[in-house]
Amino acid sequence: MKKLLAAAVALGAFAVSAPAFASHDRYDDRYVDRYDYERHGGRDSIRAMQDRIYRDLEIGMRTGQLSYREAGRLRAEFAHIDRLAYRYSRNGFDRWERNEVLARLDRLSDLIRWERFDRNDHRG
Repeated sequence: MKKLLAAAVALGAFAVSAPAFASHDRYDDRYVDRYDYERHGGRDSIRAMQDRIYRDLEIGMRTGQLSYREAGRLRAEFAHIDRLAYRYSRNGFDRWERNEVLARLDRLSDLIRWERFDRNDHRG
C-alpha cells in the first residue's frame, strides 16, 4: 500500500510539473523574441518599416522636434525611397533591391532619430 501511495504521489508531482518543463523548451527559440527585431537584419517588411518611419516623421513635426526645413528634407528623402521601392516592386524584389531599400530606410530612420533629438528645439 505504501509503495502504491508513493508511486501515485510521484506520478501526480510529475504530471503537475510536466507543463512547466514543456513550455521551457520554446523560450527564445526564434529571432523575433530578441530585442533587435525592428532593426539591423530583422524580419521586418519594407511596408512596416516605411509606416514606422512615417509615424516618426509625423510625431517629430507635431511635437516641434523637427523644424520645417528638416521635416521637408526628410519627407523628400522618404518620398524618394518610396518611389524607388515602388519601382523595384513592380517586377518583384530581388535580394539586392530589397537590401538596398532596407539600407536606405535604415539610414533615414537613423537620420530622423538624430534630427529629432539634436536639441535644436525650434518650431516652424
